[in-house]
Amino acid sequence: MRFRRHHVWESANPHSSDRAAQKTRRQEQGHQYVEARLIALGAPVPRAGCNPAVWPQEALAAIGARVHELGADK
Repeated sequence: MRFRRHHVWESANPHSSDRAAQKTRRQEQGHQYVEARLIALGAPVPRAGCNPAVWPQEALAAIGARVHELGADK
């Protein structure tokens, strides 16, 4: 099985991307920091009333994040 995911590489914590996206989608504690990082990388500011589950995908597309194919563990 293969999973597709966007990944924004940050050398301090290269595995934080999945959790960061989850925080933003669910508006959990820390989502403001994630949004600020994406905006600093060139993503548009979330519009008032926009769906927080959709904005991360739009933001990743706007900054040119690439999709990585990951193989499942054997």
